[in-house]
Amino acid sequence: MKTILSNYETIISLDDTHSLLVNGLYGALDVVDRAEADALSEGEAGRLDAKELERLMSRGHLTDSPETEIGDFKMLTGVYRRFFAERTLVLHIIPTYDCNFRCPYCYEKHRLSCGEEWMKKTMSKEMADKIFAVMEKEKKRGIAVPECSLYGGEPFLPENREIIEHIAKKAAEAGMKLRAVTNGYSLEHFQDILSGYPFKSLQITLDGTKEENDRRRVFIGGGGSYDKILENISLVLSKGVHVHVRINTGPGNIDSVHDLMQVFEEKGFTGHPEFHYYFAPTEGENYPGKDYGVSSGDIVENLVRNGFEKKDAMKHVAEYGKIVSKLTRLMEKKEYLMPVDSYCGAEKMMYLIDREGAVYTCWNFAAIDKMRVGSIDMEKEKFAFNFELLKWTFRNTAQMPECMRCPYVFVCGGGCAAKAYMKTGDLRKPHCGGIREIFKDAAAVLCGEHFHQTGEREMTKSLKEAVSRYTPEERNALMTSRDPKLVLDLMEKKGLVFNQTVTEECHSLSPQ
Repeated sequence: MKTILSNYETIISLDDTHSLLVNGLYGALDVVDRAEADALSEGEAGRLDAKELERLMSRGHLTDSPETEIGDFKMLTGVYRRFFAERTLVLHIIPTYDCNFRCPYCYEKHRLSCGEEWMKKTMSKEMADKIFAVMEKEKKRGIAVPECSLYGGEPFLPENREIIEHIAKKAAEAGMKLRAVTNGYSLEHFQDILSGYPFKSLQITLDGTKEENDRRRVFIGGGGSYDKILENISLVLSKGVHVHVRINTGPGNIDSVHDLMQVFEEKGFTGHPEFHYYFAPTEGENYPGKDYGVSSGDIVENLVRNGFEKKDAMKHVAEYGKIVSKLTRLMEKKEYLMPVDSYCGAEKMMYLIDREGAVYTCWNFAAIDKMRVGSIDMEKEKFAFNFELLKWTFRNTAQMPECMRCPYVFVCGGGCAAKAYMKTGDLRKPHCGGIREIFKDAAAVLCGEHFHQTGEREMTKSLKEAVSRYTPEERNALMTSRDPKLVLDLMEKKGLVFNQTVTEECHSLSPQ
């Protein structure tokens, strides 16, 4: 059969004489001469030297059997889902839907229509106890529950202090780390809880410098939130808790957000080991009008114009940062590309449990009854799921024809399900967004820099080399076995380690 370019291939220009071959299925990144890349893109692989053809074939950039590629895709995604994605439960607890802010772009605005009495309801200690009892049962059946995240509304309302401390105590007793998404306004009321329990990190949002933030992130009684948030970031850092600052960025504040970096410097945040910030573009139906609607690329370009090196700018922009981190790890050649088959935890085992025990998979849809996937059975202390859950768990790249042959399949995992639903009304549709442009931009910068510094052409390990070591019998075992020990031993026997930390966690969950 004729040797052809892989269905999963992307060719990216690095400079006038070199191009980067990227195989999205096997994670192989290789630099070739521009003339070789041109020959491959024109379907003339025969113009390459025989030795180079053989090398590119072994790396997965070329194939003589597209069916083999699909077989490898199904095997890799199957192993990932059964023995990695389906073995960790991501727990979010929503103690209240109430909030002390009234941000104009909030995607939770639908909750306000339920009335003040409904908004102010708070989770009972009994419900919290039942949630953790369910988690203990999940652990006994081999599921890891390493963390508990607090979400809202705003979890850290002063009137919620008692239930927040109770949840923190239950999490600590269960050996779980704690995280929270908070607006950061009332954290001084919780400083002893933050230091007394295993809080790992908080995500806090700012919308730029004081003028912009106080126009967009408004306290419920009127007035801005900027100064109070900065005070509480300092407070949290002093307690040894990691802070992720999310900076919502749109046309109304994109030209001033870089000034926030000077504020971070003056406050002593910059360089603090527990401080990290990133820019997130405001886009979509939740962000109407002139203040909103920029892309990740727009933010990177703006930061570069204001003195950032492009590589550093990319690290601090949401979607770019994920790609930069992934490429950096792959270029260390310690692991293979992780064959993720979905975009986020919503399609795996991420459960948001609200004050009344209702269960949702995605924070975009919490409190929307038709999107509820189940509830906590108080009497039996177990999950009671409904058929809505299947719409999420069956949303993976192996179930979406548009994704199965896409070069970016393991980069985006089919994209955000919530955005797909809001755009098409169908959770099963992919949402590509700007991932192609973001990946090409990031890969050109990182790989171009690495090549020009080292001259190295094979930049990553290739899953093609790993999967080719398996016999048909071993491949069948990888695709069909439900025995974690058998599969993990077989993976390690052939050196197929996606991520050492994740693999070790899976070993710890294997039946004794």
